[in-house]
Amino acid sequence: MKQILTSLAVSLLASSPLFALSDEAGRLLHSTSTTGGLVVLVGCTDGALAGAIAEAGPSLVVHGLDRDGGKVQTARRHFQSLGSADRISADLWTGKNLPHADNLVNLLVIDAGIKLSRKEAMRVLA
Repeated sequence: MKQILTSLAVSLLASSPLFALSDEAGRLLHSTSTTGGLVVLVGCTDGALAGAIAEAGPSLVVHGLDRDGGKVQTARRHFQSLGSADRISADLWTGKNLPHADNLVNLLVIDAGIKLSRKEAMRVLA
């Protein structure tokens, strides 16, 4: 089943204290039955949620995308401090289309305020 996390849920997760993010990431993965594969966060901000998801799911590869180059650099610095840094990346995303092949993404998390068409989201989801 294709899994898209709604903007409201991401906003609530992103506003959680850092120590609570690991619990929230675990709940997110459990509630979506995501145990492995590629998780994409559109609007990765400081990388805290992406890092928490990677730490919570050792069989996951996490790719954060953001339109702000400064946030991408902040996220990358955060990832380097984690034990799972080899499974997390962040890139600048400036287009309308996601940089992923059709049916590749297992879980798509879209931050509040990010405009992404439902058609594009469904295209990349496995």
